[in-house]
Amino acid sequence: MKPFKSRLGVDSLILGVASVTLAASVFFLFQDGYLFSDPAAANLIPVGTFKTSNNDVRRRVDSGLTWSNIDAPDRVYEGDSIFTGDGSDASITLDNGNVIKVDPKSLVVVRTRGNRLELDLQYGSLQGKITGSEPIIISQNGKTQELGGASGSEIRIVKPEASKQTRVQVTHGQVSVKSAESKAPAKVVKTNEVLAIHQDTAESVVEKSTLTLLEPVNGKAVWLPMSASLNFKWLAEGTAASRPLRIELSRASNFSNPFYSGEVRGGQFAMTGEKRPDGPFYWRIKPQGESASLPAFATAYADVPPLPVLPIDQQAYFLDVEKGEKSKSVYFT
Repeated sequence: MKPFKSRLGVDSLILGVASVTLAASVFFLFQDGYLFSDPAAANLIPVGTFKTSNNDVRRRVDSGLTWSNIDAPDRVYEGDSIFTGDGSDASITLDNGNVIKVDPKSLVVVRTRGNRLELDLQYGSLQGKITGSEPIIISQNGKTQELGGASGSEIRIVKPEASKQTRVQVTHGQVSVKSAESKAPAKVVKTNEVLAIHQDTAESVVEKSTLTLLEPVNGKAVWLPMSASLNFKWLAEGTAASRPLRIELSRASNFSNPFYSGEVRGGQFAMTGEKRPDGPFYWRIKPQGESASLPAFATAYADVPPLPVLPIDQQAYFLDVEKGEKSKSVYFT
């Protein structure tokens, strides 16, 4: 019987080790953030820094399976997938000097090819500012477009989730766009012009925008008194100037479910009362029978004055000079 007991002990040991290994494997399968807590040990290559991170911003490292929350000033690594939820955004300063902002409900993958950084916008939108000599490179299905220009030039890149077309709008300055897969000369895109790029062919067309959204300014926050109206202004040119227009507001950049849609006239519209948005939103103008303008992203807040808590109304405050008291605190909310 001794050999049997000995064998039983060995089997139990093997079973125990296997169980522990299985449990550890399952744990790291769903919590692989622990495996990448030390970037140097995980051989992650830093390519930028999160300057801001608001609300639900998550990152999945290359070859990772789970998403981890992001806080500034966390580093951005090659291969990162960066996701922003509803009402969330993040701004990133890249090591090459350029600056990008990832808008709400967006997913972008940061890649490198050789020594050059590429941004693969899966869906949503992002804003970019060229501040150095390096271009901003966007990638689609392995095809790349190089966006270069004078320092300070600003762009906005939009890709609806179900669309095969990426649209690049120049909001300030002038940008030259060159396809890495084509021998054609670079195309120049000026302020308020749009470059439409097809993801399968990488063919691009420069379009003159017939609608320019003026206010609220893209990317800005607006503080308004409770009773004030939120004013929208735009410039319609060409055929858009003679067509009926609609204004649409949505929490998502693809306008899958607008929370407001209504007819407008002229070049401005005032929204008051319960219809006035609170928090982040997208807005656009859509002419009848034509494509809508590229959306602008803005945030509206109610400018509520602070309410005093202490001292209460008519309360007397005294300083205890004998105890050396020189000041009193006041509290408000």
